[in-house]
Amino acid sequence: MKVNLTITVLMVATLVCFSGEVSADDLNPPGYRNGSLSYFAEWDAFGHFSNPLGFFPDTESNVDDSDPNTNLYSQFNTHIDFDAGGGWILTQPGGIQNPSRPASFVTNVVNWVDFLPEKQLRVQVTYTGAGSPTIGPVTGFHEGAPHGSELLPDSAGTPVGGFGDGVSYFYEDWVIHPNPDWEQIQFNVPQGTIVEQIVIDTISIPEPTTMALAGVCLVGLLSLGRPRK
Repeated sequence: MKVNLTITVLMVATLVCFSGEVSADDLNPPGYRNGSLSYFAEWDAFGHFSNPLGFFPDTESNVDDSDPNTNLYSQFNTHIDFDAGGGWILTQPGGIQNPSRPASFVTNVVNWVDFLPEKQLRVQVTYTGAGSPTIGPVTGFHEGAPHGSELLPDSAGTPVGGFGDGVSYFYEDWVIHPNPDWEQIQFNVPQGTIVEQIVIDTISIPEPTTMALAGVCLVGLLSLGRPRK
């Protein structure tokens, strides 16, 4: 028991010592990442702050399900827009803050155009500062019509620290009905808080009842193919 406790303490101490050099973003990637009809975008320190038209993700990926009836929304690229009030500044070694007042910005995330009834999202945020950013509203748009969302109750949502240099992190899971073509996610930032990284995952999925029905149908088809005794 003492040996196991000693090893555990050493592992925790090592993590704390080196956490200042380890990025705190993407600590909890969802299990559906890289699945069919999934989408992923990551902004790290907002390295494209000089772009007046918005901010494009440093990392972006999607998974083609090879279905000719679905396509990725193409009217615009995934990007970030800031509120009209301005006042945002780029900080060093990397991040964005509004030192003069609480403010907000939105991410506009493209998704798969399909007819599945549900969209799931995981939003991860890494920041420094006394106040945690908050997320919401999260609005999905399908053929121009807005659809509301809800925060899933099993989402963590609670900031955790210990990553060195005052870095904190949290994530939230959201769901939208029906599945939209793109989402707008608002980030509300306290005065002076620095947002360092944002990671967004989404996936189009059928309702659980639909999946269960498909399973029942598959079992039925398999039983029809069995030889009778």
